[in-house]
Amino acid sequence: MEEINKLDEGKLLGYFESIKSVFLTKIILITAVTKQRDGRPYIDATALTDAINEVRATIDDPLFYKALSRGNEELYENFKDDIGTSLMLSSWNVFEQIVKDLTIADYSTQMLDLSVCYQSGRFQFDKREKKNIDLFYYIRNAICHHNGAYYASKEIDHTYGGSVFRSNGHCGEKIDMNLKLTWEMALDIERYTLKAWNNARAFNPPNAKP
Repeated sequence: MEEINKLDEGKLLGYFESIKSVFLTKIILITAVTKQRDGRPYIDATALTDAINEVRATIDDPLFYKALSRGNEELYENFKDDIGTSLMLSSWNVFEQIVKDLTIADYSTQMLDLSVCYQSGRFQFDKREKKNIDLFYYIRNAICHHNGAYYASKEIDHTYGGSVFRSNGHCGEKIDMNLKLTWEMALDIERYTLKAWNNARAFNPPNAKP
């Protein structure tokens, strides 16, 4: 039975493989049913007739199906946005879960402060890696609490993958992300999670103070 306690490297790798496979499956599916109209992408409902009828028999939403039949461009854009958002949040969730567990083993059973702390020397992240993780955490919070927009409670000014992320003067504006950049972030989050796992366990046993 799957449980968050007694984590091991196999579970860790399995989490990320599942996350990445779902992301790529979504990309393939949306690509397969996307067409262009006046240079703008939309979901082609004619390619999905059988699937639509099967789903509609169980879950009906007239407004949605009407928009789908008309090729509403927002359905495509919203789905694409969700693909990136889900990848980012799922990847961060695994990172946070592992970092917490390495700090306090089986942390879900504990009545302690379980704030995520990736600054611990046990994880051996260098300055650049910590800056990247700061950015990922900022984006995670932006998605969860600020609809993906820059916010003022914490400042971010960092360049990642050739893209500049600067909150000063941009609070309330959407953070500009594309799927390729989000994929690169997810790969780095996986790499940092594995680094934390390997270094912390070699450096100190679980439950030791960071």
